[in-house]
Amino acid sequence: MRCSSKSTPWAASAVAALALVLSAVSAAAQVPPSGGGCEPAVRQAVLRAMQERLGAGARVTVDRVTAVCRADGDLVAVPEPGARLGRPVGFTLLPASVRPGRTPSSAGYATADVRAEVRHVVIGRPVAQGTVLTAADLVERIGDVGVQPLAAMPVLDDVEGTRASRNLKAGDLVTAALLRAQPLVRSGDLVRTCAYVGQVAICGQAVAQQSGQRNDRIKLINPESRKPLTGLITGAGEVVILHES
Repeated sequence: MRCSSKSTPWAASAVAALALVLSAVSAAAQVPPSGGGCEPAVRQAVLRAMQERLGAGARVTVDRVTAVCRADGDLVAVPEPGARLGRPVGFTLLPASVRPGRTPSSAGYATADVRAEVRHVVIGRPVAQGTVLTAADLVERIGDVGVQPLAAMPVLDDVEGTRASRNLKAGDLVTAALLRAQPLVRSGDLVRTCAYVGQVAICGQAVAQQSGQRNDRIKLINPESRKPLTGLITGAGEVVILHES
């Protein structure tokens, strides 16, 4: 009985230790798998997401990836709001295939270090605030643009004809914040109009009642008949008349 009495505390301690070990094993089994087998699918999903955001011409490199996956197979990576180039990017992972009529449930999450070289424009010579930018003021390049929103950068066609919103110096990166778009058509302008009937173009003139950029719909007036018209801006002072039912 003495021997049994002395061994009881030891037995209780052993049972408690075993319970702790089993509890830890159980908890570990509940943790979703990280990286490992899903990393190739995550890398491909991140690469696709970045190229969609930055444009087909972007040269994207996905470096270190940390991922927690709750599904197998192809994935879609959705960048977190406010994601920026030049910093680690967080992504929500979704299954690539979803049954019709069903909302996709999260397939996990990931963080990736991503590098990208993108088409962008820099100022080629000093430009004063309010200057309308021309090709002579601009240089288009492909390269790293530093910490920028995760979106395609303005390119040469986007920048020509806009106004500088402040004084700019040679080498300044051109972003949307530095530009004030110039309307291709201003309210009151006499513009060239064309209406298409099959393969036949009937062209004339009309007075714009609204200002706008390319692909904007605006109202116009035929100066002779005073008939109201609706058109789509296709260029500087040029509008295609739309036939509205």
